[in-house]
Amino acid sequence: MTSNLEKELSEILKKIHSIMKKKEISLQENHDLYFAAKDKYLVASEQEKSGKGGEYMLTIFFKVGEVSEKFVEEWQSDKFLPTDQELELLKKGCEEVLAAFNSHFKLNLLAYPYKPYEVHYAEAKEKIRKIRELIQKEEFSRRRCSS
Repeated sequence: MTSNLEKELSEILKKIHSIMKKKEISLQENHDLYFAAKDKYLVASEQEKSGKGGEYMLTIFFKVGEVSEKFVEEWQSDKFLPTDQELELLKKGCEEVLAAFNSHFKLNLLAYPYKPYEVHYAEAKEKIRKIRELIQKEEFSRRRCSS
């Protein structure tokens, strides 16, 4: 029997897949969907989390990361310049990934069958370091141009 958590996360996952198909990436929509899913997941029962609900949540976590990576890739290939709001969303996303690895999804990530936790965490930290560096360069450039 499908739980409420599974149904809700499945719907959110469908919406994230539709974002990924769009030509223009909406970090705000991506952010909102992720945090809606996370909020539902964190208040769910342990039984709901241990089944398909946990799998859906990890899939959402990874898909939202893919959307953010695609956004950064397009930004770096000069397809657009991110707004200040988008830079803030990227910063929040970086913080959230570290929080996910260190607390609220750690058990799920430890049980992730496709990649050892330590490897996955090291790769995520490196991506975050690079994204933060790009954000800092962009913010510095904007401050220099405005003065």
